[in-house]
Amino acid sequence: MDNWGSWTFSEQNENLLVEVLKKFSSQVPSPSTHRKDLFSSLASAASATFENPFELSNSSSCSSDDEDDSNRIDKDFNAIEQFVPKTTVVAEVSVETDDTSDVSMQEIPEVENSVPNDESFLLDQTIVHEDNLKNSTKLIVEMLATDKCDAKKLADLIKLEKTRRNDVSDLIAEILPDIVTDIGRHRFCEAIVKINEHPQVVFDQIYTPWLKTCKTNLTGFIDSLSKLIVHFPEFACKSFLVGLLKDKDSVMVTHLHWLVEVMKSLDQNYWCTLLSEYMKHCDSMDQYKIPVLALLVKNCKKSLSSSDAERLVALCRNAAYDQSNNRHFASFIVSVIGAIDLNKFSPEMTAISQQLKGASKFMVMKALRDAK
Repeated sequence: MDNWGSWTFSEQNENLLVEVLKKFSSQVPSPSTHRKDLFSSLASAASATFENPFELSNSSSCSSDDEDDSNRIDKDFNAIEQFVPKTTVVAEVSVETDDTSDVSMQEIPEVENSVPNDESFLLDQTIVHEDNLKNSTKLIVEMLATDKCDAKKLADLIKLEKTRRNDVSDLIAEILPDIVTDIGRHRFCEAIVKINEHPQVVFDQIYTPWLKTCKTNLTGFIDSLSKLIVHFPEFACKSFLVGLLKDKDSVMVTHLHWLVEVMKSLDQNYWCTLLSEYMKHCDSMDQYKIPVLALLVKNCKKSLSSSDAERLVALCRNAAYDQSNNRHFASFIVSVIGAIDLNKFSPEMTAISQQLKGASKFMVMKALRDAK
């Protein structure tokens, strides 16, 4: 009787073990290739070491002992199949087929994720992340407050924070309340522009809240806007500035000279763009709109398009009766006369002047005579 591992078998049990292992080698499903190879190798090795291997007879005259042994093999096969751990991965099987029949097997358990799936660990990571964001926010605010701020380093840091947060809006909302000076706000706007952020973000999330804090002191706001508007003139004229001019309570409406300061860095055609967009919101001639229109038309001069000129004349015609005594309206008509092609619109402008009264009428008629 031989020793096999730490077990000892009787001759009959050794024979049965050989058959069980052989049956494993032929019946283990194909996905378990390593396990099938293992049992096949063990069966071969065991057969080579047993002095009287048992041979299963395939003849029709098998004895009742053979049938009992076969049944035992089937039972043992099922028992071992259930016993073998399914989480075990067989990494390597090597078999020596010589007389010594050396069998070696290395089993490697499945490796679990080395990162602990623990709520406290995740909480610690969240706290570290939040601390990093707070430190970055503090650094940006400090850079904005220094006398000599490195614009490139500031823009790079903001760009990095935008990437980390996946959204610059969160960064703006966190930083803007801590910026207490106009120069700091301008530097922040400038950095946001340098990272090629959409102009709507700049206007809606920085300039609009900034303007609300200005009241009548617009110097810092206007200075910043006049410098940066060159980066997005079309959007500024068609969206931001028009939005301010539509609001009769806007400080830009009550202090129209600030609009001239903002627009001074742009080409004259942007005055026409601003006027064209503003007239889309002038179905009626409200009192606060008259000085706004007069300023826009005056700065457009003779560069109006034919369609914009027609719309202006139509506005004057529709409001002439109701505004017949309004000298501000008369001043607006004088601006229109100086901006349009009078050869084309002279009859209509003359008819408009006839509806005016008093000093307004004489003012417009004089402008028509001087323009001819």
